[in-house]
Amino acid sequence: VDTLGLVTDYGRAGLTGTISHPGAGARDFWPGAELDLGLRVIDSDWSFVDQFELEALATIAGKVSGDLRVTGTTDDPLITGDLDSGPFHYQWLHLDRLTGTVRAEKDQLALGELEGRQDDLSLLGRLEIPMQFDLLSEPITPEDGPFYGRLTVPEDTDLAPLKYATDAFTRISGRGTGEVIVSGPLSHPRYQGALTVEDAGFVLRGNEEVFQECYAQGVFSDDLLILQQIRGREGLKGTFEGAGSVTFAGLVLKTWDIAFKADRFLVATIPDLRVLMRTQNGRLEGVATGPDSTLVPKFTGDCEIIKGRYTGSFNATPTGVDPTLGNIFPDWLADLRVTGPPRSFRIANRNMELDLSGDVNLVRTADGMTLNGSMDIDKGRLPVFNNTFEVVRGRLDFSREVGVEPNVDIDAETRVRLRRQDTSTSVVERLTVHATGPASAMEISFSSESGYPREAIERMLLGLA
Repeated sequence: VDTLGLVTDYGRAGLTGTISHPGAGARDFWPGAELDLGLRVIDSDWSFVDQFELEALATIAGKVSGDLRVTGTTDDPLITGDLDSGPFHYQWLHLDRLTGTVRAEKDQLALGELEGRQDDLSLLGRLEIPMQFDLLSEPITPEDGPFYGRLTVPEDTDLAPLKYATDAFTRISGRGTGEVIVSGPLSHPRYQGALTVEDAGFVLRGNEEVFQECYAQGVFSDDLLILQQIRGREGLKGTFEGAGSVTFAGLVLKTWDIAFKADRFLVATIPDLRVLMRTQNGRLEGVATGPDSTLVPKFTGDCEIIKGRYTGSFNATPTGVDPTLGNIFPDWLADLRVTGPPRSFRIANRNMELDLSGDVNLVRTADGMTLNGSMDIDKGRLPVFNNTFEVVRGRLDFSREVGVEPNVDIDAETRVRLRRQDTSTSVVERLTVHATGPASAMEISFSSESGYPREAIERMLLGLA
């Protein structure tokens, strides 16, 4: 073969060399033929691994090229050479370039001396996949065959390139090191190894919380990554610490479960809301959601509000992503019991200024976010016709479970000075408003201690009386 161009669904390749089977006729020439071929793979697609039907490799994507040598026979071939892939994508990992060696023989496909690079980030590894392989039939990957995989993060690796190598961060810094070896039957390999992350700072994509001085240490064992220690700072003065595990099902990430404590933790992701909180029994789990069963974090536990403030309007559309709305791809879930001590939470917008206390449950699912419970108004003001009414009694009721908008039940009062028409003296009249209904469309009723009708009260508030 002087020159043979091959075009497949996966890309292009060029073939040169010899195929020989002395004494065989045309019908019997290919089976058992001896091979001495050079194969150049040109800008092909990683989707060729789909034929191996490995769930763990289903998300591999990108372009790959290589210079390979094919020897042996068609029923017992040996393929060796080098590969060069760029870009390379695997699940959450994105690399500018991946290089390594290839060796495919009758019972195994091995990718060795793997080095993946993204800017200054370097990852090393090796992959051995059991495979019944020849050039007479489709390859088969036996589930009980031996599997081996190794991934190494060199010591003192700079984590900053993970901003581009993953979809997880908008900002990251710190140092890390680790190695994991996955070996055993392909259907259920076991994990061993360790990892350490030091002095990490990061902001998760889509979130506003700022983490600093983070440390994590873990060991791989069996199906688990056991996170023995996690600690760090968040916001200006917030701290957190915890421990937990990450669970794998074969080569696929199944879930994670982390218990943590936090103090003065600043929640800043929800639009128009800022809350300093603490918890002694926080929990972070990985939950599968959406059509593709994507894992997202779910927060549970009991939280106490140290100080909180909401500046949005209940009848306005928040800026950015609105977590109160349903989403088949939610970026986080929650089922939290929230306690607010007296005057720990404030609503401050053009319709009201209220200091609150009480207990609510915050739940976020793919259907949206809801609050359930009630909060008492400890102190507050309502602006009505440019007059400030002081709240004397009130409650916000979230029991409707229709998002985060409460029903209000508020009594507030103010005093106006009225000049008598027959004399030069004046009197002070106490006016009361009673607000009820949804916070975005409150119904206001008026009363006065002297029994004036609504029209007269409105004139008083407008300075026309």
